[in-house]
Amino acid sequence: MTAEPLVGLGAERLAKLLAGVADTRVDLKRRLRMELAAHIGAASEQAELWAGWLSRRFPKAAHTLLRRALVAAFRRRDFKTSDRLSQEADAIDA
Repeated sequence: MTAEPLVGLGAERLAKLLAGVADTRVDLKRRLRMELAAHIGAASEQAELWAGWLSRRFPKAAHTLLRRALVAAFRRRDFKTSDRLSQEADAIDA
């Protein structure tokens, strides 16, 4: 199966199917969490919450997520948040 025929199903239907399959496969659920963590990188509060969860099992993903959120905060000129995120990322052994 290729991606082309699945495009017609739409994002919502595909998300439901994927979530159902992920409930039965730990490796797929882990991959989805990592992808979601990378996707929400711009929201610093969400990134910090996800990074807290990820850092225990997937420190590299947590580090990457915090760095992406740091860059987004810096671009918004939110230097206090970018400094805090930098310190959190540095504290992770990635």
